[in-house]
Amino acid sequence: MSFSSTKNFFQRFCINEFHMGSDIHGSCFSSDLLPSLGARINHSTELRAHIISPFNPHYRTWEIWLVVLVIYSAWVCPFEFAFLSYKNDALHIVDNIVNGFFAVDIVLTFFVAYLDSHSYLLVDDPKKIAIR
Repeated sequence: MSFSSTKNFFQRFCINEFHMGSDIHGSCFSSDLLPSLGARINHSTELRAHIISPFNPHYRTWEIWLVVLVIYSAWVCPFEFAFLSYKNDALHIVDNIVNGFFAVDIVLTFFVAYLDSHSYLLVDDPKKIAIR
């Protein structure tokens, strides 16, 4: 695309609409484009005490660990139900440990901030987190 055609494009779609109409939503300078293209989320946002950012590397590692445990459960549980009538060995202990990790994750979910779908801001209010 040549320079003159690029200039014509911006003149026709941005500059002309900006000068012609007072309707903000009709122009390419609309405020509906939040966040702007190329913007990055600020990962260093200060949150309330005892609230975990979903972008925290430790929390991301926790999520990956839980995915591994879900894959383990999805693979092992059908075999247990199909072939084992009673389990009282190391497999029973491992299953209880895995269930303990899932229980901790349920409690931890009440302390993890989330992104608001309209404003793209981290919500760190404990009441809103619990309701969600």
